[in-house]
Amino acid sequence: SYSSGDVINGCGEQPFVHVLDIRQKSLKCDYCFNTSNKSSAQLKRCSKCLQMFYCGKQCQREDWYWHKYECPVYVTTGAADTALLANDYMARLLLRLWLLVDNRPELQRKTYRCFNGQSRCLAELESHTQDIDGDDYRALQFSQLCTFYDGLNVSYNRDRLFTLYGQLLINSFAITIHDIYYENVKTGYALYIGCSVFDHSCAPDACVQFDGPMAAVRAVRDIPAGQPVFIHYISLDDCRSDRRQRLRSQYYFDCNCSKCCAEELADNSIVYDRFKDLQRKLMICFSDESCGRLNDTFGQLDELLTIGDQIYGPTHPELAALLMIGLQYRLTCPDADHRRHRESLSAYIDRTGRAIGQSFGTDHHIECFPPFVMTFGTKMGDNKDIHEESGGGGGNGTNGDGQSPGHAFAQLFQSMHDLSDKLLALDY
Repeated sequence: SYSSGDVINGCGEQPFVHVLDIRQKSLKCDYCFNTSNKSSAQLKRCSKCLQMFYCGKQCQREDWYWHKYECPVYVTTGAADTALLANDYMARLLLRLWLLVDNRPELQRKTYRCFNGQSRCLAELESHTQDIDGDDYRALQFSQLCTFYDGLNVSYNRDRLFTLYGQLLINSFAITIHDIYYENVKTGYALYIGCSVFDHSCAPDACVQFDGPMAAVRAVRDIPAGQPVFIHYISLDDCRSDRRQRLRSQYYFDCNCSKCCAEELADNSIVYDRFKDLQRKLMICFSDESCGRLNDTFGQLDELLTIGDQIYGPTHPELAALLMIGLQYRLTCPDADHRRHRESLSAYIDRTGRAIGQSFGTDHHIECFPPFVMTFGTKMGDNKDIHEESGGGGGNGTNGDGQSPGHAFAQLFQSMHDLSDKLLALDY
C-alpha cells in the first residue's frame, strides 16, 4: 500500500534516453538539466560538435553514454540541418535512441524492474505501428524524419526505426517544471522503461514528477495494497469530450475511467470553463495590482482552489502550484491587511507547505526561490527578523546565505512553517 505523497517507483527512474527542449539550449545542462545549480554562463560546450552544453566534466562523462554515437553526426552536419535537427525534439530523441540501440542492440532486451515487481524492456513497449501507419499526420512526420536522416547520412533500417518512433510517441514523457509563476514549462523529453507500465486515468492515483530528468511517480491519494496504480497522460483541466479526443488522437484508445464514466451522465464542462476563466483572471491580477477589488480577487482565488481540488485532488502538484500563486498574491498585494488576517494567513501558509511536501517531496530542486519569501518582511511592516530568517535579503536571486535558487524544497517547506509561527507571535 502507498500513502499520499509516497514515491511509488523506489527512488525514481533515470531515462533510457532524453533530450533537452530547444528553448532551454545553452541555458541548461543537456545531461542533468541543471539540477547541479550551475548558471548558464558556467556551462561548457562539447569541444567536438559544439552542440551540447554541460555543467562540467562529470555531466559530460555521464552523457557520453548517448552522445558518443550522435556527436559524429553533429560534427558533419551543416548549419542549416543542425538548426532543423535542434528545433525538432522528436528528430533528436529518435536519432539518439536509434544510434544507441543500433550500436548496442543488447540494450533492447535489458530489463528494468517495475513498481509491481514485473520486469520490462524496450522491446516490450507498445508501439501502435498499425494505428500510426493509418494516421496521415504521423505517417507523414515519420516519412519526413527518414528523408532528413538520409540527408545526414545516417544509416537505419526503416521498419526498426518505425517501431522505435511508435514507442517514443506512445511511451515518452514531456519533462516539465513549474517556473517562477508556477506555470508548467517544458524542459525536455524522455523515455522511461519502468514508468511505461502505468496506465492512464483521468482520476489518477499518482502523477509523474520530474527533478531534472529523474522521474518519480508520487501517489496523490492513499492506495490500498494490490490495487492498480494509474497516472494521467494529459492535462486534467479539460472537459470529458476534450480529454477523450486528445487521448484517442495521441494514444489511440478511448478512456473509460471512473471520471469519464461519471461525467458522461452529468456534463460539467461549464466547471472546466469556469476554472480556466478564473485562472486567466487571476494571472492578470497577479501581474497588474490595479485590477479588480481585493475582496473579489480573494473570492475568485478561493473558488479556483475549490474547483482545483475537485479536478486534481488535495495533494496533486498542480493544486500545490495554485496554492503558491494564491499565497504569493496574498503576501504581495498592497492592500492586504495581514495584521487583521494573520491567523487565516498562517493556516494558508501551513496548507501550502503541506501540499508542497506531499506533491514534490522534501528533496526536490526548485527553479527559483518564490518571490513572496523575499518580500514577506516588507509586507509585514519591515519586520527584519522575518525578512532575514525567511531567506530574504539576497537581492540577486539568492537567499540570505548567498545560496543559489536551485536549493531543495525542504528549505522552502521549513521556511513557510517558520513564517507561520512568526505570524502568530507578532505583537502589534
